[in-house]
Amino acid sequence: MSHSLVAVEPSNDTGFVPTISADIAKQHHTLIASDDRYRAALRLLAALWREDEGLPIGRLVDREGKAHNIGSRIPDKAGRAGRNFMSPAIADLASRELIYRQNGALYDATRLRTNLLASQTLCLNLFGPAKLDPRFADKMMANLLPDTFRQVTGVSFEFSPGRGDPRFTGDFTAVDIFIAGISPIGERTFVSIEMKYAEGCNDAVPRNINPRHVQIATNSGLITRPTDKALLANPLQQLFREHMMSQAMIDNGMFDSGQFIVIVPAASRSVADACTRYQEQLAPHREGLVSFGVLALEQVIEAIAGAGQETYAQRLHARYCDFSRIESIIAEKAA
Repeated sequence: MSHSLVAVEPSNDTGFVPTISADIAKQHHTLIASDDRYRAALRLLAALWREDEGLPIGRLVDREGKAHNIGSRIPDKAGRAGRNFMSPAIADLASRELIYRQNGALYDATRLRTNLLASQTLCLNLFGPAKLDPRFADKMMANLLPDTFRQVTGVSFEFSPGRGDPRFTGDFTAVDIFIAGISPIGERTFVSIEMKYAEGCNDAVPRNINPRHVQIATNSGLITRPTDKALLANPLQQLFREHMMSQAMIDNGMFDSGQFIVIVPAASRSVADACTRYQEQLAPHREGLVSFGVLALEQVIEAIAGAGQETYAQRLHARYCDFSRIESIIAEKAA
């Protein structure tokens, strides 16, 4: 087994998402000056899903304090009714996750419920069915990461083995999704997952990154240049911190093996590029090290379909990945 970087293929021959005119964005209330081409396309796709679902439009307060309709959000009332989630069961799960979240878990409940681009919402929509049905979890993971699990024993969201615990990273680093289980040879194994959707790898850098991360990297031999300052800055710092947190679980005897995976839409070239740069920092894989890889969001949806949830997978694809809908709108506008 080696550190593997799964190719994230572009969504079309050009490698780009469709370019959206201001007229189309205004028509669907998705024109945001700060959006790049990729984020603008995701925002329009979210608005189209909201319109299909017959959901009311949400509001955005700008820097001047003025409220505007924004197509990629729903109002608080609809959010509290669970309409940002793909089923009532997932909405109920989200409510329980908020109630029973780990101490220090960083949840923005309003964003989770009302922002159609929220990656935490996507995490629950993607892996909620696996949390709710252990047998489905086994099938889904067998499709997604073959030969990783004989049995999935748990699915957690916004997970850390111990926020602030010096045995791990001594800070509040956490992963979006954590899947624990037993490997085909009987090892205690896990998959830590960082989910990226509309965002890139430019999250706010912690004011002081705990030196424990560099210590883990040095002691484990996971990183070739553990003191490289690039690891403590964007776009690598979040990947570095979460990978070291994952490694610390093996170092402390909680697990025998593990993987750290980034899930990102195939159209997100910036995240794919950041992952390639991070891959270059890694030492050759050996036993006892947490491997690193990237999966396209589309691959996860295919794994859900292959596990028997074809209709649900189609709905996920339509909401999060189907840029052909935008191409149709552009063609109609040009006709």
